[in-house]
Amino acid sequence: MNQKLLLDTNSLMYSIKNKMDIRMALLSIPLTFEILIPKCVIDELAGLSKTYWYARAALEYGKNFNIIESYGTGDNCILNMAIKLKCFVLTNDRGLINRLRSKNIKILMISNGKSIVMK
Repeated sequence: MNQKLLLDTNSLMYSIKNKMDIRMALLSIPLTFEILIPKCVIDELAGLSKTYWYARAALEYGKNFNIIESYGTGDNCILNMAIKLKCFVLTNDRGLINRLRSKNIKILMISNGKSIVMK
């Protein structure tokens, strides 16, 4: 059975900066994932893409995954969606990680620029 995995803005931009293919990196995890991108992440990347080239690239990369309707913005959006969908979250955002842990949400992080680990 596929687990649901939300990608946040941080993880998409990090993957671009480190030339990492998220799907390939997930192969090292002993679970299969359905990768989901909340619309709030797409909106945030669209705003950042006016200033940062890697946000523009992350926005295009993110469109290769399943984009889902969401509500709220930023970390609140990710937290609300993770609770609603009972899913994993891929992020390296320390503040978000602490909030996710307080709600017992499973977290994946990008390690050493190329691999994904469960935390």
